[in-house]
Amino acid sequence: MKCGIKIDIEQITLAIVSDNGDFILAEAFVLPPSPEELIQLICTWIEQKAEYTLSSIGIALPGFYNYRENHIHSFHISWLHQTKIKHLLQARLNIKVVVSSLGQALAASYMSAYPTQSVFALHASEDVSAGLAVSGNMMLGTHGLAGNWGHISLPWPVEYECDGRICWCGKTGCLAHFVSSDGLAHDYELLTNSKASAKDIIKRSQNGDIVAESVIQVLEDRIARGLALVCNLIDPDVIILGGYLGKIERLTTSIPRKWPGYSQIGNFTVTLLLSAFDDNSNDRKVLLGASLLASQAKS
Repeated sequence: MKCGIKIDIEQITLAIVSDNGDFILAEAFVLPPSPEELIQLICTWIEQKAEYTLSSIGIALPGFYNYRENHIHSFHISWLHQTKIKHLLQARLNIKVVVSSLGQALAASYMSAYPTQSVFALHASEDVSAGLAVSGNMMLGTHGLAGNWGHISLPWPVEYECDGRICWCGKTGCLAHFVSSDGLAHDYELLTNSKASAKDIIKRSQNGDIVAESVIQVLEDRIARGLALVCNLIDPDVIILGGYLGKIERLTTSIPRKWPGYSQIGNFTVTLLLSAFDDNSNDRKVLLGASLLASQAKS
């Protein structure tokens, strides 16, 4: 048995997953406001599930785990940044703990489906992260940073596109600034001078709102450029879109149509898939991937 944990900005979800990848149970809680309370919640929950013998715990969160410095990088949950929760949990529970980005966990969940192929998974929410699995093995990198797609500058920008577009990391023009759910909402606000969530913008676009539709079209082009860079660099067999992007069904057709303009070969034959059409199934993919990463991640 394994434990998969998904941490979002407001919520933590914990699941027990069998060695065959079947979900035994899952529960969600409001995210505690401090590292100490988070550790207590996780430990209490696992101790209450003592009938399940766990071999490992995998945690997926907005950010990544730096293997060289042995702490978490997570600016979207400020109190998690530079904490050593992994070691504190291992010491208390005596169970191997692995921490990954949401994108890395999403990629891991598809390893068994594509055991001989390369899979690039992009997860977009408030944070944007990605992961790469090749022939059933996760490519985590020396620092655990592999798949940090969100902090590459937007490729092939048009004139003035990046002006004043400062990412939360402090740099200008990061893909995370444009492609995150907050970035989508920012683009809508720039056009309308009114606020709307990414979920509402997507719904308005589907209902024929012209402004919302134009914002989605710009989003499509930016994702296409960002993924074309990935295709040019690592030439993956499969690309998975998760997070709120996984709910925009049209992306699987609109994005590939834009790729020929950014490729020397004219057209990529990569398979582009959505991870899920609802929050529950998306959460399960990430939870499953987090639970699987423990078998491959560094100590």
